[in-house]
Amino acid sequence: MSNLSAAVSRGLRNYGMHLAGFSRNARLYLLGAFITSIGLRIVDVVFNFYLVSLGHRADFVGQMASLLQGVIFVIALPASIIAVRIGLRRALAVSTVLIAAALFGLTLVVAPEGIALMLVLYGAGLAIMVVAMLPFLMENSTPAERTHLFSMNQAAVIGAGFAGGFIGGNAPQWAASLGGFHADSPQAYQEALAVAACFVLVSLGGLVLMSPGHSGRAQVARRAFSGVRADWRLIVKILIPNLLISLGAGLLIPFNNLFARTRYALTDAQVGTIFALMSLMGGIAIVTGPVLANRFGRIRTVVLTQAVSVVMLVLLGFSPWAWLGLLAFMLRPGLMQMSGPLFDAFSMEHVHEDARASLSSLNQMMWTFGMMVASPLSGRVQLEYGWEPIIAVMTAAYVLGIGLQYVFFARQDTRTA
Repeated sequence: MSNLSAAVSRGLRNYGMHLAGFSRNARLYLLGAFITSIGLRIVDVVFNFYLVSLGHRADFVGQMASLLQGVIFVIALPASIIAVRIGLRRALAVSTVLIAAALFGLTLVVAPEGIALMLVLYGAGLAIMVVAMLPFLMENSTPAERTHLFSMNQAAVIGAGFAGGFIGGNAPQWAASLGGFHADSPQAYQEALAVAACFVLVSLGGLVLMSPGHSGRAQVARRAFSGVRADWRLIVKILIPNLLISLGAGLLIPFNNLFARTRYALTDAQVGTIFALMSLMGGIAIVTGPVLANRFGRIRTVVLTQAVSVVMLVLLGFSPWAWLGLLAFMLRPGLMQMSGPLFDAFSMEHVHEDARASLSSLNQMMWTFGMMVASPLSGRVQLEYGWEPIIAVMTAAYVLGIGLQYVFFARQDTRTA
């Protein structure tokens, strides 16, 4: 225990040194990611409620979630080619504009066809953003600071969710007070989506201020898929656990706000507060990830934190005490999110440089494919059987995926110091 405490103390002291070593582009990106994530978290909180306010049921919500993931799945691979051709910084700027335009569009349409069209635009923006993000961070960091930068990026995303959750939970009420309509009305949720769009658009400023550097030039000399052939066995091992975990995640994550509201009889504002607390806990968990990785190794830390998250999953689904289930509901995402940047840094460092954008897109494709398949099934199961079967299947998928990560990569595990 004393050795662990000493390792944690050293790791925390080193954080200031690593932060000071981040490049200007990396710092601007973290600021932009923070602002963007506030807007995206507002969408997470209010979008399903918006669909319900229009009179749609859980099966329609599941179909829209599946459509969004399907768009990301289809766009992810072309997005890697686009990002390589036009440069990663420009690709991130394009994605920001697409997302903001889609959110503004959602404030103007109420027909299912219009909502679906805006989700296509929104999904295209998200796909380009996710695919370009990891290669951009790789190009704007050194090996010594990379694990910390990846974790700080995820911490910025999750930490921004604290503000986004609070704003998203209360924005409909604020809009209703100003506009003279009900807080559960479509107009209230449209105003909240407009606020989210403004946050996303503001984040474009950080990309504009970046120096072009290596990541700002179009990289036409590179072939988008060069390097993949040599690393295909490793890439397959990375993708299989991701697919299994995404199949489980797709059963619940797109419905997190509905789960919280129906399972624990919460108001919209209370759901927003819960999401804010989840983000705060997640941010704290993520910044401790590199410290634990220094002590135990990346893969062991990934497997350990994900295993504890499975325990939380069982509790939120089957605990007889509501307070314990709600606590597990808030703790579980942070544990999974802590492992994400550690495994991303591990995988990006172990593949050829020219395969990184392709791996990022393939990883996103596997994740979105699992979400796309599982979300509509979950919507139907909710209507017929409730939440318990969903949690049981999700648990099984997580256990299998986490186990394969350990089997595939434990021997390659190293400490990141």
